[in-house]
Amino acid sequence: MQKRKEEGITLVTLVVTIVVLIILTSITIVATIGDNGLITVLEQGRENVINDIEGQKQKLNEIEEEREKTGITKPNGGGTNKPTRDDTGVNSPVLGDGMIPIKNNGENWVICSTDDIEWFNYTKQESSTENGGTSKWANIMLSDGKYKFGENAKVGTIVQDKELGSMFVWIPRYAYKITYYTDNNKNTISSNNTIYGKVDIKFIKGNENITWDENKCKYADDNTLTQNDYIVHPAFTENASLGGGFGEISGIWIGKFEASRSDATSTLMGTSEILKVVPNVASWRNISISQMYSISKQYNENLNSHMLKNSEWGAVAYLSHSEYGRNGTEISVNQCESYITGAGAGKGLNNTFNNTYTYSTGNFETTYAYNTSQGKKASTTGNVYGIYDLVGGANELTATYYNNSDELVNGRPFANTGKISDKYSISYSGTELNDNYIKGDATYETRKWNSDNSNFVNSETPFLAYGGYYSLLDNAGIFGFDANDGKASNYTGFRACLIVE
Repeated sequence: MQKRKEEGITLVTLVVTIVVLIILTSITIVATIGDNGLITVLEQGRENVINDIEGQKQKLNEIEEEREKTGITKPNGGGTNKPTRDDTGVNSPVLGDGMIPIKNNGENWVICSTDDIEWFNYTKQESSTENGGTSKWANIMLSDGKYKFGENAKVGTIVQDKELGSMFVWIPRYAYKITYYTDNNKNTISSNNTIYGKVDIKFIKGNENITWDENKCKYADDNTLTQNDYIVHPAFTENASLGGGFGEISGIWIGKFEASRSDATSTLMGTSEILKVVPNVASWRNISISQMYSISKQYNENLNSHMLKNSEWGAVAYLSHSEYGRNGTEISVNQCESYITGAGAGKGLNNTFNNTYTYSTGNFETTYAYNTSQGKKASTTGNVYGIYDLVGGANELTATYYNNSDELVNGRPFANTGKISDKYSISYSGTELNDNYIKGDATYETRKWNSDNSNFVNSETPFLAYGGYYSLLDNAGIFGFDANDGKASNYTGFRACLIVE
């Protein structure tokens, strides 16, 4: 058999192979390191990533700079007072979305930093506050006015009244003790509830029950309570049945004025369905309690906005009556029959304010507005840092009701779904005040103080309103309360509250 001849690689084949390899190598090199090569693309991608990171850093720096300019360097708040701010500690205000700290320079509101020691100062009053007070409760405005957080709100900017966003005032977590006396001179302590009382306040550290002077307080449901114990005000607690429900919180934000429509003026209530909290405008009335409740909840869900409960009213009332507020001095009645927010009382003899007045461009803003000497008398602090319209103006309905009434139809949607207290409303199961009040709600504990009205809920009028309206005079007051049917009325308004969790 003939063997098959083995052939080797020819020179031509070798040359062709080498040439092909050279071509492929060249292509690979070009694809790798050329202008559009892999290495170039990868390098460009790396540079893009670095640029993106640097860009994000720049944006974060810009945001931080804006926060510093607006005073909101710690959007979630926290911390405590600096020792130089006051004679006791209080929980620093907890800030939420769009909140802008403001202070007053004596003439106008000014955007300030959270570190500004002039922002707030909860000081004790040493004497009567009839002609003014020194305690400065913390104020903020929201970004629903001219100035917006992160945009044009700069520290040091002067804000005119017409430019203000909705204003809220900080009520820090505290414990209280009420001491009753046998007479108005308060010389002899009584073991029974009387119309002569004093409210003592101790501010609490954080979310617990230890005060700044290291005393332990009790909670309202403690069955070992005595007359000498300090009680953590229930509005700051997690117990919804006692007036809390938002958890153990370090403080609450209360509307500085009665609620108004966003397009309200000094002469017109407006038509907008959006809530606002500003001075010198007509308050929002002529709507049912259920509408007040719904409008308040829809106002700012990120800040847990809601209609003020009577426990929260009580938290303001007790602090106002204490040394850190008016130190026992009565808050003057907003006697403006036009229901203008922040108005003070009409001028009468011997500080007995007994005449009403209407808005007049000739003298209202210089005589009766919230920042005048008369207007400041209607504040919880005797100065512009307090809360207004708690006495007079409109009679303020609260999210509070008697749960066994056939008239709850006016309270939908909050008073007939389960008929139990939750964080947005308070339910009473009876109509006898001494058996059904809750501690801190400014009813039984302070009943008839300052001769204020005292009419509890019942079957026909199952809702509770506070403060009294403009013409009640001596019967109007921060401890005054009345049963109400919850129907739309020109005499009744409401107030918003915010909780930052």
